[in-house]
Amino acid sequence: LGNGPYPEITQGFVVKQVDLETTLRDRLARLGLNARESQDFLDFWLEKMPTTSFTRLTWLGTRQMDALAPLTIIPKPDSVIRVFLDFEGLEEPITIPPQKLSAIPRNGFTVIEWGGLLR
Repeated sequence: LGNGPYPEITQGFVVKQVDLETTLRDRLARLGLNARESQDFLDFWLEKMPTTSFTRLTWLGTRQMDALAPLTIIPKPDSVIRVFLDFEGLEEPITIPPQKLSAIPRNGFTVIEWGGLLR
């Protein structure tokens, strides 16, 4: 269960259906996932993506996820990358400020957690 209110969606990306998979791969790499981790994400989430003409993608990163859903791992990892996708199917594009995405360096024992929100 989440800890506190769900973040308001104020940024993200609106992509055409035809560009959805390519865009997801690009954004996952920007967030620090390697090819295998990205493929695992896509294997699970692509079939759950909307089939509408456009999709709004908004990513919650490690800092937001740590506040929303704290995670305790023993032994403590050297690096933690948490990626959570909030998405919405759209028949028409909307204007939303783009997110700035970045990744942390991986050091030693690295934990990757990915997920998303089904509405």
